[in-house]
Amino acid sequence: MARVSLKDIAKEAGVSVTTVSLIINNKSQNGRISPAVVAKVNKIIKEKNFQPNTIARSLRTGKSTTIGLIVEDISNHFFATISKTIELVANKNGYKVIYASTDNDNQKARELLEMMQLQQVEGIIITPTIGLKADIEELIKLEKPVVLFDRYFPGLPVSYVVLDNFKGAYDMTSHLVKKGYKNIAFITIASEMNQLQQRLNGYEQALNDHHLANSANLVLEFSYDTSREEKLKAIKNFLQKNKKVDALFFSTNYLGIIGVEYMTNNKLTIPKDYGFVSFDDHELFKFLKPAITVVAQPIELLATEAIDALLTLIKKKNVGVIQKKIPAKLIHRASE
Repeated sequence: MARVSLKDIAKEAGVSVTTVSLIINNKSQNGRISPAVVAKVNKIIKEKNFQPNTIARSLRTGKSTTIGLIVEDISNHFFATISKTIELVANKNGYKVIYASTDNDNQKARELLEMMQLQQVEGIIITPTIGLKADIEELIKLEKPVVLFDRYFPGLPVSYVVLDNFKGAYDMTSHLVKKGYKNIAFITIASEMNQLQQRLNGYEQALNDHHLANSANLVLEFSYDTSREEKLKAIKNFLQKNKKVDALFFSTNYLGIIGVEYMTNNKLTIPKDYGFVSFDDHELFKFLKPAITVVAQPIELLATEAIDALLTLIKKKNVGVIQKKIPAKLIHRASE
């Protein structure tokens, strides 16, 4: 006979796995769970002869010595480096890390949060998808240590560690203007995620402050799932339509790499044909000829601040929320 799981109990009771976990560990008041629900769950536990496994037992002590790390794409250079640094710091503090990627999918993100609850992690660092606000609010109500990373929900009382994306894009755009560029195209992903919105806002604000014409027609946006081939074609059409463009500012490094491919395929020269810069550094950018100027994220600092914030929330009660914006750094190379 298959062993009865926490999920089985939750399904039969018609409640969440988190609710069952809180009841098992005598924390129902923390989750504002009604006495009727507590009684119902306990009745099912008794009928099923449910025996909590080692994970459930760790919940009773509150010490599973594991943390969850949910990012957009663990294979991405940025997130891979972040994850490695977080793992190193966590290990030094006696914690193991469980990794997962959302692929920017809301449903997958919710399922991963539930999985982390099943694993009874002591805290979670998450790069949230745009539709995850209500789920984060639920974690806050349950007093689960959580730190948002890379992006956040303005106004939500939750800890986060993010880059100052607005200023990074503002400073890069201002630099290009000072170099003499007047028609700077911004190539980005159409998204409500605030880190990309802030990069676009920083770009637009810099152009306004430098008294350049409205740049709305010089913004090229892709949907998240646009294929590489479609992006290349769209860039070509965009530049053919906007012949005055003299500089290209890519909002992410993976878009910047596609930009490099476009320039190569069309036998265009950087910076003779276009000034060329990107938000986010990449190993490739350092070794191209010319090397690419970037807005660099201090990856190790961001990762260290995120794990330090989570460990503080885990170890100390009533610490409040920890919210940090980390400055970006312009790395000037030869592409502009």
